This record gives sequence, C-alpha cells and structure tokens, in this order.
Amino acid sequence: MNTHLLRKALSANIIFSTFSAILSILFYKAWPPINQMASGNGLIFGIQLLIFAGFILFVVVKQKFTGPFIYSIIVLDILYVLGSTIRLLMDKSLTIEGYLLVGLSSAIVSTFAVLQWQGYRLFKAEKSK
Repeated sequence: MNTHLLRKALSANIIFSTFSAILSILFYKAWPPINQMASGNGLIFGIQLLIFAGFILFVVVKQKFTGPFIYSIIVLDILYVLGSTIRLLMDKSLTIEGYLLVGLSSAIVSTFAVLQWQGYRLFKAEKSK
C-alpha cells in the first residue's frame, strides 16, 4: 500500500516538532519570542512538543495508519493553528519577532495538517480497492 505522502508529512511533522521543542527548551530564557509563542511557558511547551513528536513517531514506526491515530494528529495540528490565529489577532503584547514566530510556525503546522489529511485520504482510497 502506498503511504508515501502520509509518511512524508508525518515525518516532516516529527522533525519540525522535535526541532521546535529543542529550541524552546534550550532558548526559552534567552530569546523572548519563544516564550511569547509558548504563552510564557517555553520549557513546558518544548516538553509538550517532544511528547507530540513521540506520538507521531509511534504512529509511523508501528504503521498505525488508522483513523483515530491520524485524525488525532491532524486535530492537534488544527487546534495549534486555531490557537495561534486567535493569539495573533488578540494578543497585543507580542513583539514583531513574536508575531513572525507564531505566524510562521502556524503556517508550517497548517501545511502538515493538509498534507496529512490528503495522504490519509489517498491511503484509505488505495486500501479500499
């Protein structure tokens, strides 16, 4: 079965989440926009991202390409994007760098959600043949 797009999108999400987690954990005190992105909790945000990346890794390694697993990843990505959008619209305390960091990360995560959804649709269509 062809899981190429789904695997690539999930793998990119793992890499991005892990990279963002490491940056958040290492630099949340030194670079204020990270704390702005994480609502003042850069360390906790980084740990949450590592847990999320671990969950996605589990799904990819164990090939758990079922609705509940894939949809939960997509929903979590969408919730992040919605929260970020609300933050961009409502939080007047963000600096320019904070706006850019929140906006860029939200754009990247929304791309993952779309690609994962498309990849899962292709996977399900091929599986039903």
